[in-house]
Amino acid sequence: MAQLVKPHNIRIALISRSEAKFSETFISEQIKRLPGKVFHYFGNSGNLSIAGYGALFSRTKLAVLAVIYKIIGLSIHDAKMRFLVRSLHRNKIDVALVHFGNTAATLLDAFRKSKTPFIVIFHGYDASRKDILKEHDLDYKLIFREAASIIAVSKTMCQSLIDLGCSQQKIHHIACPASDKFLGISPNYQNKRALSIGRFVDKKAPYHTILAFSEALRSHPEAILTYYGDGPLHNMAKNLVRYLRLEANIKLPGRITPAEYLIECSQARLYIQHSIVAENGDSEGTPVAIQEASAAALPVVSTLHAGIPDVVIHGETGLLSEEHDVSTMASHISQILDDMQLTERLGSAGRNNIKNNHSMQSHIEKTSDLLLLAARSRLLNN
Repeated sequence: MAQLVKPHNIRIALISRSEAKFSETFISEQIKRLPGKVFHYFGNSGNLSIAGYGALFSRTKLAVLAVIYKIIGLSIHDAKMRFLVRSLHRNKIDVALVHFGNTAATLLDAFRKSKTPFIVIFHGYDASRKDILKEHDLDYKLIFREAASIIAVSKTMCQSLIDLGCSQQKIHHIACPASDKFLGISPNYQNKRALSIGRFVDKKAPYHTILAFSEALRSHPEAILTYYGDGPLHNMAKNLVRYLRLEANIKLPGRITPAEYLIECSQARLYIQHSIVAENGDSEGTPVAIQEASAAALPVVSTLHAGIPDVVIHGETGLLSEEHDVSTMASHISQILDDMQLTERLGSAGRNNIKNNHSMQSHIEKTSDLLLLAARSRLLNN
């Protein structure tokens, strides 16, 4: 009976907070490359839609059902879960793959009622932020017990989840990788251009990146850093650049499209990211942007933080410093700007490391194996 679920006929509910973003290219790749048929459910707080099919419920239907549920002592959340259970059954879902632990926490009732096995991918903040861990303390314990598998995107996160009570046997380390498109880029190392991209939030510490680059400019006044992204610290970062009078050297243009970012990688010499543990506990998983840079053969200058050392080998594919160590990061930036041979060696080794050890194909194969195992175990247990 277990052989009834084969790769070509498995039906997967892939659940994420929103339709695939540029910063989450691996979700688009999962939708395209996982076996069988993938239904992409997306939305927050149970307000889910299915890509290509529309919302699970209209506001009118939800309002009517909410009134009925209130009369019998149930909540609007129960009403939303009823729609999800019905959808999982209607689409004959064999297994669900849920991005982010706190998303899985809100949907746990639906998985139970529909008897749908599920796998949860923890990404970063969902396994580290103090408020999230406090809010979902009981939910996470239930997830650890009831999920078919737990995927952690870094080795550090594996240990964090064990510390939170997850069985080591249930955890699988599978990083979310870069798109294969970055492997085809040929960087222009002649340009003294540094590149960075990401949300301007505490764990990215954009001010440290700016300060480190400003120190490196003392010996390389012609160098330019272009730092793409937005977020709550974006205006602070612009003010810091203005205070340092470095508007000609440090550009903060905001968001960028995927096509534009690929072009930017081809015009850069190195990639910089100064990640730290934020005061609220928020940490990275294994940043996809860093893997994209390595795949594009850009030397990476970053920090010994979370999953970054999993994919950047210090002295071989990039240069890593301790969190908050701005001076050492500045020295690392200068070393790469000084030395073309070092640039080429780190960049080439970085690309080979991603291609051989952290490829999208490897990610898809490992994730597919877990999904098939969960779907087949469901049949055995029924």
